[in-house]
Amino acid sequence: MEKLSLASIDEFRKHKTIAIVGISDKKNKFSNTLYKELLKKGYTLYPVNPRIKTFDNRECFPDLKSIPEKIKAAIIITNPSVTETIVKDAVSKNIKNLWIQQGAESETAVRLAKENNINVITKHCFMMFAEPLATPHKIHRFFLKLFGKYPK
Repeated sequence: MEKLSLASIDEFRKHKTIAIVGISDKKNKFSNTLYKELLKKGYTLYPVNPRIKTFDNRECFPDLKSIPEKIKAAIIITNPSVTETIVKDAVSKNIKNLWIQQGAESETAVRLAKENNINVITKHCFMMFAEPLATPHKIHRFFLKLFGKYPK
């Protein structure tokens, strides 16, 4: 398994405009929690879900290609069966940074991203690296560092 580098994470984090692919109409889904937390941290976000017209009183886009602005980063929180299509859309929109949340990744999607020179991060939660950290994430980070599992 390829080790995640802090440089790769920092490259992703420098982008403050991000698409969140997999926003849900179900209130308690992680994608919605992530969206609201990142808004509080000052990010400009574009919600993406083909079944929803608006989210949090904002336009919700059916796919990455529909976002009119040029964005350089997206977080994918979807079923792995659709992640490959989302990565293809990211390639066509020239998005060079993808964070595929745990459970959303597929080998094909990750390989496609890497083949297209996309900085792709998997198997980690973005909330662990989105500063400032909430207390549960601070504790988790402490233990990752303690046990030598924090990216270098």
